[in-house]
Amino acid sequence: MTLLRAVAATTLICLLCCAVGAAADRDAQRKWLSKRPVISQIVVEGNSFFSDGRIKRTIRSKQNGFWQSIRLRQRHRLKKDSRSIDLAAISYLYRSNGFADAKIEEEFDVADDSSAIIRITIEEGRRLFIRGSYSPSDLGVFADDVWNLMGRAKTGQPYNSFLVSHIAAEIKTVYANDGYPYAVIKDSAQSVGESDSVDVVFSIDRGPLTLFGEIRVDSLEFTKSHTFVRELTFKPDDIYSRQRIVDSRQRVYSTGLASYVDLSAINATGDSLDGNVNVRPDFKLRVRERTPKFARIKTGAGQDKEQDLVWDLGLEFGNRNISGKGRQVKFEIFSSFLVFASEWRILKERFDFEYTEPWLLKTRMPLTVRFGAQPGIRSGTQRYRISQMDLDLTTGKEFSRSTRSWAGAVWQKVNITGIPAELKDSLQNEEGISVRRKLIFGLERDTRNNLLLPISGSYFRFDSEYVGGFLGGDESFIKLTASVSRYQNFYGSNVYAWNYRFGWAAGIESDPYVPTTDRFYFGGGKSLRGYPSNSVGPLNEKGDPEGGRVVLQTNQEIRRPLFWKFWGSAFVDIGNNYEDFEYIKFDNLLASGGVGLQYISPVGPVRVDYGHRLVRDSYPAGGRFHFSILYAF
Repeated sequence: MTLLRAVAATTLICLLCCAVGAAADRDAQRKWLSKRPVISQIVVEGNSFFSDGRIKRTIRSKQNGFWQSIRLRQRHRLKKDSRSIDLAAISYLYRSNGFADAKIEEEFDVADDSSAIIRITIEEGRRLFIRGSYSPSDLGVFADDVWNLMGRAKTGQPYNSFLVSHIAAEIKTVYANDGYPYAVIKDSAQSVGESDSVDVVFSIDRGPLTLFGEIRVDSLEFTKSHTFVRELTFKPDDIYSRQRIVDSRQRVYSTGLASYVDLSAINATGDSLDGNVNVRPDFKLRVRERTPKFARIKTGAGQDKEQDLVWDLGLEFGNRNISGKGRQVKFEIFSSFLVFASEWRILKERFDFEYTEPWLLKTRMPLTVRFGAQPGIRSGTQRYRISQMDLDLTTGKEFSRSTRSWAGAVWQKVNITGIPAELKDSLQNEEGISVRRKLIFGLERDTRNNLLLPISGSYFRFDSEYVGGFLGGDESFIKLTASVSRYQNFYGSNVYAWNYRFGWAAGIESDPYVPTTDRFYFGGGKSLRGYPSNSVGPLNEKGDPEGGRVVLQTNQEIRRPLFWKFWGSAFVDIGNNYEDFEYIKFDNLLASGGVGLQYISPVGPVRVDYGHRLVRDSYPAGGRFHFSILYAF
């Protein structure tokens, strides 16, 4: 008995010593990690499919090299979260390429100089390929949408568990947008015998049909509840749709009356099919209101066409929520003063009034009326005064999340006093004063997945102007412009983008004249690369571009990511700018081709393109670099 007690005591002491030793080692490693040691070596073991270099490029941890040794670059150091981030990156690399059972471990060793040695051990396992994908569930009316999504798990491709999980989430979204927010979608990979093939199976239980319940609005200080409720895209007893909730939040926010918007169910029980769910959940709208009244002062230095330095001062004030119904009114007073002169005086004054009715005739079609007046101020050198008034009416309609239209009218009047009547026309031309009265209409459809860096979807826009004619004014013409662009992803990260554009301007009735400022200008980084900006088209007597009345344009481009935040592109641009339709011929179309490099910044691509003139007609041979922000289309 005494011997047994001695053995037990000895064993316990050994275990305690080991535990204390292990704890001491952990504490020592924590202290070592807290000093952020430099990484001297990264060792990869057990890999055969991916090379050491491929794995090292994937992880965040980087081995220090020559440039770090001579201190020309910042040294790479080990961080506390390095292991978790590295393991996640390698796991994604393997699992997205068919190695669903890959096991990865990462350990740190302390080198003699206290630097870090990272050891990555990989057990790859089998690489699995997709034989097919299907669902044993009854899909009903959702069959087309679900099969289209399941088709993204393509036969013969490596089994990508992340992609399959993403497909399952999108299938759930399909059901949630059509009355079944409690749908449960499970994905699995079923082995096919002893082969390396698997069948991807999506089991779907749609759950109960769900409707929208009552809509409640949190207490409001400035706004009537109806002003926000009318913006919602659903009503009580409508079929539940997750997308309608998202759209409703955006529409409430777009009123400009709230700085924060939340719309959520207040009595739903979550995603489960145990019967304890609410098939008619109520929703509460919570908003943080903006103060209705506002006032802003705008000031700064500027330059007038006759003076070297002027000082601009503006005051803007108004109410963005009249009577709590979202009606907006704004007043603006602007003055421009002469600076550093013996005689202090006002050079220019302007008064603007703007009123917006957000719902016209009980329809979500905002109408904005703007009236502006510029009183005549006597010039320092001339005795005449030029005053101007203009009235603008604009309205628009959103037909869907991607489609909208707009229309408007502009009326102007100019009055010149202090000069004989027979000299008014010549003075108007000298001062560049043009009285415009016009009607506008536009239509836009935008399904791009990203406005700055689109890789899928399309964009269509149509603009039209009717100037003068029965409206009066100094010019009379019609101008139409239409363009369409499409973006398609192919072969991995490649993007094929194309654009077509057509423009036509013509004088009304028998007068073909169109002002040069309203004609089309062609050439440059946004249209025909390789040619100087706005250089293509009819020329005046001095050989300067005066714009064309018909423009044709097409752009074909392939874009792809290169490294880090840099993308590359190759393009072909074709088109020309004509005085009229009769000059359009196939053999006078100009063409250019080239390549480009883009840096994807937070505000969009910053690009440099080189275009070389391929079909140049009378233009000299050669090419041109173009620097610009955002893609050409």
